[in-house]
Amino acid sequence: MAQLVTRADRLRPGVSLEFRVFGGPAILVNDRGTFRAHLNICPHRGGPMAFDRERNLWRCQWHNSACLC
Repeated sequence: MAQLVTRADRLRPGVSLEFRVFGGPAILVNDRGTFRAHLNICPHRGGPMAFDRERNLWRCQWHNSACLC
C-alpha cells in the first residue's frame, strides 16, 4: 500500500513530518535522502517515536525504548 504524504523535495534531510495512516499517527523522516516511515506509537507504552539517525533505529520519546523496524 502506498500513501502520498509529501513531495520528496519538500522534506529536507534530518526533518520529520507527522501524518495519519489507517486513522493512526505516523511519522516520516528524511534520513540523508532515505525516507523512513513508522507508526508514531510505541508498541510498549504508546508514546511518540523519533528516528535516531546515529543508531539507525526508532526510539520512544517517553521511555527511550528502541526498535530496529
